[in-house]
Amino acid sequence: MGAAMATTDVKVILGITTTNNDTQIAALLYPSAAFADEYCNYGLSHYLYHRDDYLVDLRATSTAPAMITNVTGSSTYTTTQTAPYQWLSRDTVKVWSTDDAKLYEEDRDYEIDYENGYIYPLAASTYGTSTGGNVLIDFAYIDLAGNRKPAQIAISQIVWADINIKPGIASESAGPLSRSYTQDGIPSQATRILKPFRRPVMK
Repeated sequence: MGAAMATTDVKVILGITTTNNDTQIAALLYPSAAFADEYCNYGLSHYLYHRDDYLVDLRATSTAPAMITNVTGSSTYTTTQTAPYQWLSRDTVKVWSTDDAKLYEEDRDYEIDYENGYIYPLAASTYGTSTGGNVLIDFAYIDLAGNRKPAQIAISQIVWADINIKPGIASESAGPLSRSYTQDGIPSQATRILKPFRRPVMK
């Protein structure tokens, strides 16, 4: 699976025909999607657990990342490959030994590239993950397929708000266009779009 959205998707949704903001859009796209997902209490996330045999091959070298994949796919990595799962949801990744006996720790045993879906074993790993071998992983990824096209519109609006709105400004007007923003910094129209995707929070 590729990235859920690309710069071109945002430009089509917003009606942008120039390339002036392409670099900013590309840089803001995943953070905006993660922000929207968190706002929805991870309602845009699709969860996968290691009981489904999602396997990571931690190779002996830490210079190349391992892809998050499954046992029916390839767990090797080359510089030309794309991870099948990108846009990982923060705070959802858990890495286990294959016997379920050890829960590895992020920033001690491994690092995660959440945007691109890679895991990097660390040389100083307490449990020796830097020596290679397989681990199992629980994770979620931001899934905007199917009936989630409205969420893509909301994310595009968040991207554009980050580019155009200075901190502390609650509204903007440009010609016939007028938008207001919530205290969370999300365009009010985006919050309305995202409302159906919000998961209830159990207290």
